[in-house]
Amino acid sequence: LLVKRRDDAADIVTTDLEDAVTSWNPSAERLFGYTAEEALGHDIDELVSRRADLYAEGKELNRGAMESPMAHLVTQRTRRDGSLVDVDIVGGPVTVGGELVAKHVFYHDISELQEQKRYFVVMRDEVVKMVHAGKSLEQIEKEFKVPQEFAHYKRPERLKDFFKLFYNQLMETGY
Repeated sequence: LLVKRRDDAADIVTTDLEDAVTSWNPSAERLFGYTAEEALGHDIDELVSRRADLYAEGKELNRGAMESPMAHLVTQRTRRDGSLVDVDIVGGPVTVGGELVAKHVFYHDISELQEQKRYFVVMRDEVVKMVHAGKSLEQIEKEFKVPQEFAHYKRPERLKDFFKLFYNQLMETGY
């Protein structure tokens, strides 16, 4: 019942003790591109951890989910079309009467958050270069060009606040 009702909140998957998918909610369908019918009975890592490094990481997470109350990882997983998606994964054991019977895994798509993080790292690095080149805050605000890959994040009012805050921090610490 939890798996069916929580389709807006998280991508919820349960597996048996051999990592075969036993439930797959609508949100997991949207995130990974497999219908529940296609996912049920298949090894979870063969579906969503197809790259060798992700597969090994997934198996390690599965072991951790059986051995502790909660396993947590921020990583990437593979969609049906082969593209990667940034996810925050939380998993743990499902016990009935003290006996381990399954594992549950919550996948949360953090792609936008990770893209924003990359955006601010790129901005920070550019501001540092400009400060090292002797640019003033006014020059940085005027000359800074948002990289094309992040053009859709361009929000001038937020950029100005970021430049001012970061510039002042650099000046205080002696960069």
